Amino acid sequence: MANEFRSKGDKGLKTIGDALEKYSDAFSLAELIPEVGFAGNVISFLGKSGAKAAGKFLKKRVDSSDVQQQKEYVISLLKKQPCKILVIIDDIDRLSNEQIRHVFQLVTSVAKFPNTIYMLVFDKDIVVRALERVQEGSGEDYLEKIIQMPIQIPDIQRSALRQVLFNRLDEIITRHSDVNCVDAHWQNLYNSCVDPFVNHIRDVNRLCNAIEFKLSAISGEVDFADMVAITALEMGIPPVYEWIKVNKTALTGEFDFSVRDRKPEEWCKFYKEQIEAILAERQSDAPVCGNAEFALKCLAQIFPHFGRKIGKYYESFTHLSLRKNNQVAHPDKFDRYFHLTLDYIGFRRIDVTSVLQIMNSAEVCEFILQKDKENASYELLEEIRAEVQEIPAERAKILIDALLKAGSQLDDKSGRSLLSLRSQDIAEYIIYDLFERIPVQERQQYIIDIVNFADCECLATLSGIINMLELAYGRLAAEGQERSEFTKFLSLEGLLALETAFADRAKELMKGRSLFAFHRWRMILHLLENFDANFISEYMPQELLHDESILRYIEGSVSKWIGSVTSYEVSNDYEKYLSKDRVLSAINNQRQNRNLYSLPQEVQVASVAFYLHENEDCTHRHSLTSKRITDTLEPWSNI
Repeated sequence: MANEFRSKGDKGLKTIGDALEKYSDAFSLAELIPEVGFAGNVISFLGKSGAKAAGKFLKKRVDSSDVQQQKEYVISLLKKQPCKILVIIDDIDRLSNEQIRHVFQLVTSVAKFPNTIYMLVFDKDIVVRALERVQEGSGEDYLEKIIQMPIQIPDIQRSALRQVLFNRLDEIITRHSDVNCVDAHWQNLYNSCVDPFVNHIRDVNRLCNAIEFKLSAISGEVDFADMVAITALEMGIPPVYEWIKVNKTALTGEFDFSVRDRKPEEWCKFYKEQIEAILAERQSDAPVCGNAEFALKCLAQIFPHFGRKIGKYYESFTHLSLRKNNQVAHPDKFDRYFHLTLDYIGFRRIDVTSVLQIMNSAEVCEFILQKDKENASYELLEEIRAEVQEIPAERAKILIDALLKAGSQLDDKSGRSLLSLRSQDIAEYIIYDLFERIPVQERQQYIIDIVNFADCECLATLSGIINMLELAYGRLAAEGQERSEFTKFLSLEGLLALETAFADRAKELMKGRSLFAFHRWRMILHLLENFDANFISEYMPQELLHDESILRYIEGSVSKWIGSVTSYEVSNDYEKYLSKDRVLSAINNQRQNRNLYSLPQEVQVASVAFYLHENEDCTHRHSLTSKRITDTLEPWSNI
């Protein structure tokens, strides 16, 4: 007050300001009240121990009569003041119980002046409870003695509050135009996960300020509705928000193989008990809507996999759509909502957009291969796959060309699940879906032209795609059972023409190189055995005259089993073209001339597995472990 009066440039007010400062000095309030000369400073007080210390100081240094004289002098000056003085103290309910009592003691005793009105703004229920804890008596009665004119501010109408929130959120979206927001998803989450937490203007401000801060770092990489909902939970039920961060598997379904272990109602009971426990631990933090049943409903809407698991989500969803929309429910998107950084992400959403809409074929190929070196091609390809249905025909051709060039070179070692698809597999699925984006009237000739000019690597990638189309028609390995997961992007007549074109191109390329030089030689062999059996029956005996070719071929008869222990199993598929003795002879020859150790690692492993299977009674795959093979191969190589 002293600083405010002296800043007005009025001599009378300056005199009052000087008097107030002397009174303050006499009372030694510098220990209790910091200067409030700057707008927005918050008055804070010492706790109970600080007040006692100040009391001892006053007894030693201050004459009580001097304090009273200073106060009377201030009163006399203020009585002459023609204007009323209004002092507003806001957010009293945010102070500690002891601090709340100090504020009322201040305005009723120390600073009780004429012509001075104190407007004390607070939540009455909170203040009453606080005073009851520090006063020996009724907090309500205490307030009635102090407050001369209570003014109950009416609650803002719900519709008006919502409009304020929507206006603020509209402003945020306008400033962050790259953020994704799907209207149907927003409507669903708003009603169940946002609206219950917004009951006051203060809630609007807290929520919007937090969202603005978070989006400043990752706006283009998240879904707006999810960010609002997650932030509302963080604000409204902090213990549940913390639980979300450490339960990614259960919520997103990543590596969650436990779904069928219990019925939905049993899972619901299980998680309800978990959330009840964490809410009980932090009961003081739990808001009105902070009960386990409400929390589960929120989580079910934000995380569809979890919602289905507990029997509270019934709408359809796909992981591709979750990925496309950058939703927190996708395991690859989850962490960014909590880390608020993209340092661990190999690319941004703008990169995906550039691949889909701007880059030429060579640039797309180069970008994908660069991301592959950075162990980020798997996720990049999944992002592209999620957008396939919206890609126009001309862009589809560009992407097909790039993926055919890059496909066989992909070798993402990002450390994903052992059971995950490879980047090469994802690339093939994308090409398969992109073929459907080509107009029907030109599709068949377009694909056959690609086959006719394919090189070895391109043909290897096409072999997997053609096999999927065969399965869609129930042909080859499907044995008459059509596979509905694959669409029929060509008519059956078109497929037959494609088979002929593929066989012709493969035979032409195999004139100058071995079948085993092709990246996917097993798939090419499988197709040729069905498309041109006469050719392959003449070709294979000639090709398998060479020991090295035999070892490469044997790799196709050795299966790898992944579990707690990696093991191998040898089938008798090789007998179609070779005898056991001929294979063992080739292994011994390649081992003795040491050519074995210059072959790819998987060929070496397959050779040892076959050898142990036939010579050391390792007929069961559990005895053909990776350790057993390594222990055998190392001494061989040291001879």
